[in-house]
Amino acid sequence: MSPKVMWRRVSSAALTTLLIAMVGCVDFEQEGKKLCQQYPSRCAVIGNTAPIIIESSQSTLYVETESPVTFQVTAQDDQSSSLQFSWVASTGSLENPQSTKTTSTATWFSSNCAPHGTVTVTVTATDDQDLSASRSFTVSTRPCVRPPLSSGFQDSFVVRADGTVWSWGYNGFGQLGDGTSASRHKPIQVPGLSGIIAIAAGHSHTLALRSDGTVWAWGANTSGQLGDGTTLDRHAPVQVPALSGITSLAAGTEHSLAVRSDGTVWGWGSNSAGQLGAGPETRYLIPIQVSGLSDMTALAAGTYHSLALRRDGTVWAWGLNASGELGDGSTTPHLTPVQVSGLANIKLLAAGHSHSLALRVDGTVWAWGNNSWGQLGDGTTTHRLTPVQALVPSRITTLASGASHALAMRNDSELWAWGDNLSGQLGDGTTARRPTPVQVSTSSDFISLAAGNVQSLAMRNDGSLWAWGNNDSGQLGESASAPHPIPAQVPGITAF
Repeated sequence: MSPKVMWRRVSSAALTTLLIAMVGCVDFEQEGKKLCQQYPSRCAVIGNTAPIIIESSQSTLYVETESPVTFQVTAQDDQSSSLQFSWVASTGSLENPQSTKTTSTATWFSSNCAPHGTVTVTVTATDDQDLSASRSFTVSTRPCVRPPLSSGFQDSFVVRADGTVWSWGYNGFGQLGDGTSASRHKPIQVPGLSGIIAIAAGHSHTLALRSDGTVWAWGANTSGQLGDGTTLDRHAPVQVPALSGITSLAAGTEHSLAVRSDGTVWGWGSNSAGQLGAGPETRYLIPIQVSGLSDMTALAAGTYHSLALRRDGTVWAWGLNASGELGDGSTTPHLTPVQVSGLANIKLLAAGHSHSLALRVDGTVWAWGNNSWGQLGDGTTTHRLTPVQALVPSRITTLASGASHALAMRNDSELWAWGDNLSGQLGDGTTARRPTPVQVSTSSDFISLAAGNVQSLAMRNDGSLWAWGNNDSGQLGESASAPHPIPAQVPGITAF
């Protein structure tokens, strides 16, 4: 909107111009602007104008997790010599905003991930008349992608891009969710499920997270691991009652865990070793809150122990600790969560039968607990009561754990594996135990992975699925056969 102007002392030239304007020959507003530009001291601005941001910069357009970006803006205002600046970010944290009268600088730190991989940071400059101007910056970072794959004792699952769930393998407890107990050697769709964004397979039960924050469960229910208030096996999905706003899941052998959007953790099923972290009962048929945990973002579940990741990058553990799988320097079981010693800046967790894994934001892998098969990847078979660094190459982006083996993917999409290999689950063409990580054969262009009991599953960037290891129940997606020591494509299905 153009400013209104008032002519203080009308000269003869100006009078002539005004008279001409009155008869429609001249655009008065335009001529008034010209006169004010020629004789600025004779014009006064009526009303206020908002500030304008005249310069802006950011230190980078893309960051890895937990990395800083610095933003700076300079603004000006014709009526105010001093401006107030405020900063907001769509995710992550803003620290140390520093402002002068017309300039402001802020440092933003990325979180573990961002929805769709894009973060918006906005600064607003406000003058003393509450008029303002804003500038928005965008930063690209790692998108929040929930693993679309999972593998249990003798079964495998994928969430396709359309939100449907497909399953194959052993189905004696209805864990494939197709309404039967018949094993399937080829992928079949789980009926009645849509909008699924995450999947977690336990020993013989399965959990799925819908986009609306509800949890659905099916399969074995002897210990109440389906959370529906009964101990009846379910051959088709049922909703876990009283759970809403769930953001993350984990399935142990006979227990289940979930994180709510408020950062609390909930568990149900077997509590025989304290793996639910709450209450004196040996099992809980409906979800119960895990005591002493807040601001949690992710979970992992082993056979009798559980792990949780706090937003600050620390790790907490509870349950059985016979092999040091809780990482607190002892073999004492804990019925409530304790902090894992010496771990910080963690972004991802995985748990095996009695060992634990963590991925740091710098791309290194840390492991503790049982190491009989070399599943800690430190080149030994010595149990570790506190975390040690695995000898996997750097720049790891994701990892998974089977009963006694582990998988990791580098940022170049190569897969690495270590630990138990009796069924060829490491995919290196042998059945030799590997205490030191080895590269999976033909491993390139992979974007996701999962590890079952003694089998492994991965997805390539074209959506094709590849599996290796034990196949005695068709969990590799073909008729039961001898183990596969190298990856083979799962026929008849893609994720996209």
